[in-house]
Amino acid sequence: MKTVILIHGFPFNATLWRRVAPPGALAPDLPGFGDSPAGPDTVDAYAQSILARVDGPLAVVGHSMGGYVALAMHRLARERIAGLAFVASRAVADTPEIRAKRRETEQQVLAEGVGVLERGMMPRLFGPGAAPAMLEEARALIRAATPQGAAAAMRAMMNRPDSVPQLATIAVPSIVIAGRHDQIVPVAESESIAGAIPAARLVWCERSGHLPMIEEPDVLRETLAHFLEEI
Repeated sequence: MKTVILIHGFPFNATLWRRVAPPGALAPDLPGFGDSPAGPDTVDAYAQSILARVDGPLAVVGHSMGGYVALAMHRLARERIAGLAFVASRAVADTPEIRAKRRETEQQVLAEGVGVLERGMMPRLFGPGAAPAMLEEARALIRAATPQGAAAAMRAMMNRPDSVPQLATIAVPSIVIAGRHDQIVPVAESESIAGAIPAARLVWCERSGHLPMIEEPDVLRETLAHFLEEI
């Protein structure tokens, strides 16, 4: 019997999934977020920490940075992965420009706190017309992060490998779920991931930006439920 793993994105925590989590799913806090103490700073270490928590086959759902961790889990323990779902995520490595920006932001967060992330990310997280309650939920999740955990996660993201060549080797049921108005992961990248994974499906959340689990939870919950039934 497979275990469903929900991996949150940066700089959020496991409560991001609260409206869409399938019954019995495991939603861990990555190191330095939620109830998890700060620790390693590589996506492989994040992946290994999850693999060590549960035995048997896994259906892995990763949002944004969580998608990078899902790819690492597939790379490290391919035989245990029964299905993969990528939500508002990408496979390419950071460009030198993005790495430089992450380094700068990492130092600012350590010096000034996670308010740096709130100010920088909030204008880009949502699609048009997002309700004030949605914005406040995202702000609260960002404020709950620790500077040390956020800094470690930025190092993990900037040093992750290019996973594009890996996509063609994914031989399990896969789905790419993307927000039509995502300002962080461009539409073309979601289309590219779906096209590179054999037999992957691409599902659009038409009103969403980067956080469909907040913007269109009914659509995401139903999409995940149908996908997991197929595995």
